Amino acid sequence: MVLDRIMNIKKVLLPGPIHIPSDILQYAALKPISHKGKDFIDLLSNISTYLRIIMGINKKDYLIFIPGSSTIGIEAVFSNIVNKNTNVLVLEYGFFGYRIREIVSRYTNNVKSINYKFPYIPRKHEIIDILERENYDVVALVHNETSIGYVIRFLPDIAKIVHEKDAYLIVDGVSSIGAEEFRLSEWDIDAVITGSQKALGGLPGISIVGFSNRLYERILDLKCKGHKVPFYFDIQLHINEYRKYGTTLTTPPINSFYVLYKSLEKIVNMGVDKYLDLHRIRAVKVYKYAFERGLRPIVEDPYYRSNSVAVFYLENALSIVNEIKRRYGILLTTGLGEYENKIVRIGMMGLIDVNDIIEAIDLILKLINR
Repeated sequence: MVLDRIMNIKKVLLPGPIHIPSDILQYAALKPISHKGKDFIDLLSNISTYLRIIMGINKKDYLIFIPGSSTIGIEAVFSNIVNKNTNVLVLEYGFFGYRIREIVSRYTNNVKSINYKFPYIPRKHEIIDILERENYDVVALVHNETSIGYVIRFLPDIAKIVHEKDAYLIVDGVSSIGAEEFRLSEWDIDAVITGSQKALGGLPGISIVGFSNRLYERILDLKCKGHKVPFYFDIQLHINEYRKYGTTLTTPPINSFYVLYKSLEKIVNMGVDKYLDLHRIRAVKVYKYAFERGLRPIVEDPYYRSNSVAVFYLENALSIVNEIKRRYGILLTTGLGEYENKIVRIGMMGLIDVNDIIEAIDLILKLINR
């Protein structure tokens, strides 16, 4: 019965997992192979090469894969670099900033959160002023906050200030990598975490962590001083496993790697800049279309508006989203937490036709005006 309902879904317009074209999704049906064998090692090597291009990671910096959701990668980074004496500043302007604070608070009591209450979003000058004024060892932020459709497009400026204080910048790039420009090494980002199921166009199950040599030196230094982390989160173990054997530390979701490989191959062959432009141009069209027809975006300034997800105010959002799923087989989603029934969120990541998003907006308007 449950699978019958799922089989009736025709279009996925979620902010993750996202729609995967059938020519890529078909690779999920291949037989799983040994993750210790040459075929998987070669596959992982190619995936790493593609991701270094997309994420802007040079040879001196690092990239690892941790089987699991993106949250596992976030947990791994903080567990390796934060101890009870570490001062962490969290910029919190949505649900996933709140989640970062919850994760970090398990490793240190010295967490300061700058909390922007919905629907307020911070401007560039406000964030820069806070970073210049506060004292911290680590700064954590969400690059693209899908709960409200807000994105930070001045990461190099942030990294410069953070490094001037000899601190580390950790970026949740779960829904931004592939949809927004990102250059870890050039911009001096210390760590970014993303996942396979968002703008990279794959299935869920793979946490991807890119980080600087500078951050890795901190990890090793803390370990030498007795800092311990859970086995599964031990970044040094993941590095050593890949260096020695060319594979992952634990059994990965093999079939998710097949799909990720084909999606990344398509992105790189298309050209990363062209893929980013696809997201940018599509977002402009979607917001213009929706705004002209009366939908009000949460983020009004286009400079801070996400290319990954379109987010609008919508009364009775839950019933409207459920009806669109039931009657038309189109998956949208609502707000998170207390805003579940006040917001609609439409995913715009990956190789999805802008006309599918326009169709969803038309259905929302139809149900509003019936």
